[in-house]
Amino acid sequence: MSWEEKLQRLVALLWEALPEASRSQLLPAIHQLGAAWALPDSEAQPIWMTTVEVALEFKLSPASIRSNWPRQYGIRPTNDRWLREDVELVRLKRRLKGHVA
Repeated sequence: MSWEEKLQRLVALLWEALPEASRSQLLPAIHQLGAAWALPDSEAQPIWMTTVEVALEFKLSPASIRSNWPRQYGIRPTNDRWLREDVELVRLKRRLKGHVA
């Protein structure tokens, strides 16, 4: 992952952590500076998924995801949340191995 991607991920994480009122106040200034490209798309899905959401999507138990995914796929949760981007990579790897989900 390039440093630009890491920076954009950090900006997205910080932006999502802001209360909605703060976002509304900051948004006009960000647009005025021409920096809105760095913000996450408001129409996009959230960048984080809980372990329970991932488990439901993959028809696995949350315990198996917590214990197996870090070793099998080299990804780790943050506060029991998984980056959607990482989950999509796991989905692709599982399809290549012949798994259904």
